[in-house]
Amino acid sequence: MAEEKKEQKPKTEKGEKPRTEKKKPELSGREKELASEVLVRIFGYDIPGSRNLYTGLTRIKGISWAISNAICLKLKFPRSKKIGELTKPEIAKIEEFLEN
Repeated sequence: MAEEKKEQKPKTEKGEKPRTEKKKPELSGREKELASEVLVRIFGYDIPGSRNLYTGLTRIKGISWAISNAICLKLKFPRSKKIGELTKPEIAKIEEFLEN
């Protein structure tokens, strides 16, 4: 009469590891405020400052991954540089490059 229920584990495909949630380090109040505030306007588009230059430029309409890579190489900017770290002259160089 007494049937035991077996615990059901989430189904995973063959060879796939079960997913575990990774905890992100919590930021203090001021750090959250600064992280959420930084938006950089390039060519009329707001780009989050936390993105890398390579990925951030693709947010602009018409800029593909290849063009973003070409911009970084031609202007000699590191692709891993954060958008929020760009100076005004660097942003002007990017905009000038895009216009031509």
